[in-house]
Amino acid sequence: MAIYPERNKSGKLTGFFRIEVQKGKERLRGRAESMAEAKGIEEALKERLATGATCAAPKRRSAPEAAPSPTLREAADRARGTLWSGQSTEAESLRKLDRVIKLVGEGVRVDELDMNKVDELVVSLKDAGVKDSTVNRYLSCVSAFLKFCKKRGLRNVEVPEIEWRDEDEGRIRWLTYEEETRLCELLPRPYNDVVFVAIRTGLRASELLNLKEDQIEPRWVHLWGSDTKNGSSRSVPLTKEVHAVLMALVSAGMPGYWELRWAWEKAREAMGLLKDPTFVFHSCRHSYATRAVQAGVNIRVLQKLMGHKSIQTTLRYAHVDDETLADAGTKAVAFHEQKRGGIDRGKRAKFPRHAGSRGAHEPQKSAGLGQWSAPAQGLQIRLRRFDSGSGLHRSWVSSHRAPISIPIAAAIPRIDLAIGRARGRSRLDDDAAASAPLIDSATCSRTRRWSWPSWPVS
Repeated sequence: MAIYPERNKSGKLTGFFRIEVQKGKERLRGRAESMAEAKGIEEALKERLATGATCAAPKRRSAPEAAPSPTLREAADRARGTLWSGQSTEAESLRKLDRVIKLVGEGVRVDELDMNKVDELVVSLKDAGVKDSTVNRYLSCVSAFLKFCKKRGLRNVEVPEIEWRDEDEGRIRWLTYEEETRLCELLPRPYNDVVFVAIRTGLRASELLNLKEDQIEPRWVHLWGSDTKNGSSRSVPLTKEVHAVLMALVSAGMPGYWELRWAWEKAREAMGLLKDPTFVFHSCRHSYATRAVQAGVNIRVLQKLMGHKSIQTTLRYAHVDDETLADAGTKAVAFHEQKRGGIDRGKRAKFPRHAGSRGAHEPQKSAGLGQWSAPAQGLQIRLRRFDSGSGLHRSWVSSHRAPISIPIAAAIPRIDLAIGRARGRSRLDDDAAASAPLIDSATCSRTRRWSWPSWPVS
C-alpha cells in the first residue's frame, strides 16, 4: 500500500498522487489531486479489498455527458434571423442551406455532419449539374452554418476543414449594343429600366434591387457594407439620365428578384438565346466592366467601381478585341510622335555607284587632325540632342552641297564617327552603304545624344 506523487514519462511531477492497494495477487489503483483526497481513496480501496468487491476503482470526478446535438433542421430554424442577418445575400444563403439540409437529410444531427457527409453533398450537387464555382457557394454556407452552431453550443465536435473546389475563370459574357437594344425592347417596364441602370452602374442584382432613396444622390449611389456581397462599402457615379431612371424605380418600388428573372427568361427565349447559359442578368455587370476597359478606364479605378477586394478578379475583364488593340496602338504612336515634334527621318537611299575606286565613298582626312570632310556630294546632317531635363529630343538639320569640315573634337567630347566602324568595319563598301542606317550608338558623355541620318541621293 502506497501513496506517491505522479510523474510523467520524462520524470517531471504532474501535481497528482497515485494510490496503490494490494492484497495477495489482487491490486487496486487510484489517482487524486491532493493528499487528503488520496487518503480517502486509499481507505475506500482497502474496504473493497476486504469485502472482495471487484468493481472498478471510484473515479475522482466524472465529466457530465454532453447533450446530443440538434438535427440540421432544428439548428437551421435556430439560425434563421441571426445567421446572415442584414446581409444582401441572406435570402439566397438560407435558400442554399435549405437545399443542403434536404440533400444531406433533415434528421441528421449537427455533430454527424463531417467531411464524409460534405463529400456526399458535393457528389449530389455535381450530379445535379451544379458547377464548381456554385458548389463552393454551397460549401461556404455549410462552413458558416457549422461555425454558427459551434459558437452557440449546438455542435459538440470541431468544425471540419472544408475542401474547396477549383474554379476556372469561365467565360465572361457581356452584352453587345445590339443585344442591349433588343433586350430593352422585349422587356416590359420596370424590368427594362432595371437592365438600363445595371449596365450603366455595374451593380449586382442584390445591390440594385435593395436600394433605398437615402442611398441615391444626383451624382452618386452609395452602397454600405451590409448592402454588398463582400461587405465593402463603395460609391458608383451616376449620369443625370441614370439618376432620373433610378429614382423613378426606387420611388415606385423595385421588382423582386424572381419576377425580374422570369421576365429576363421570357426575353431571352424571344432573342433565341436559351442555349446560351451565360446570358444571365449578371451579364449586365460584365458589360459595365468590359465597356469601361474598352474606354480606357484604369484597372485600379475599375476595381474600386466594381467593389472587388482582389485585383485578380478585376483583371478578368481586361479582355480586349482587335479593334481596341488597334486603337491603343494608334494612340500610342500618335502620343509619342506629338512628343517628338513630328520629326521627319527623311528618305534613305543608296550611294550612287561610281566606276573605279571605292575611295570616293570613304571619309577624307585632309581637313586636319580631329576633323572630318565629306565628299563633294549632297550631304544632310541632322543633330539630335536628348534633353535629360525635359525628356524631349531637339533636332537641328543642316544641308550642304559642298565639301565641309566639322571640328568634331571641339563640338562633341566623344562620338563614334565610323560609319563602317560602328559595325566592326574599317571602311564603308558599296553593299553596306545601301543598307547602312544612322550611326547606331553615337553618344557623348555629357548627356547629349547625336544621330546621323542616311545620305540623300544628289
